[in-house]
Amino acid sequence: MRKTLQPLAALALVVSFAACGGGGSDTGAGPTTPKAGNIDQNINPPAATHPDSDKVTWKQDPSFAKCHNDVKTGKDLVAGVTAMAQACASLTKMHQIGQTVQDSFANLDKAHPIPLHAEAGHCYRAYGLSEDALQDLDIAIMDSAGKFVAEDGSDSPDSVVLEDGEVCFTATDDVSVNVAAGSGNGKYAVEIWGN
Repeated sequence: MRKTLQPLAALALVVSFAACGGGGSDTGAGPTTPKAGNIDQNINPPAATHPDSDKVTWKQDPSFAKCHNDVKTGKDLVAGVTAMAQACASLTKMHQIGQTVQDSFANLDKAHPIPLHAEAGHCYRAYGLSEDALQDLDIAIMDSAGKFVAEDGSDSPDSVVLEDGEVCFTATDDVSVNVAAGSGNGKYAVEIWGN
């Protein structure tokens, strides 16, 4: 009799667990399994189309995305990131703000913040380049209230924010340019340019 009750008790537990939705709370979000046509969108959500911050606007121009793409960067990260930015300088009318930041990043490290005092009426771009071992260098800019300003959307060792434009401030703010890695370990260099 005891042997018969154990499988029945286990079956009852499984049925009640499944009937209650697996034990998790209902978030109202609907099914958690993506539909076949939306798998890529769930993994790679669409890029932002505007900043969350009310202190900035985006000045977008497709030619801004092209100016740095054909630059040969080589092994010297500082020379490479400077070459990327200089390739766009005549188009953007920008110059380097502050010093080149060099550091290394290991998988699961927290983002490395670079402080930037952004002036109202000025526009900025951040350029980054990493070793190939750091396969996905990411840069995101947040305002002083923690609101999204802009980010790079690539999965590569180079990063430009905004890829196709500039981040223009309507109010002076002390922002954080956050550098992170989507995957890999390695050294990187970042420069911030502005007008």
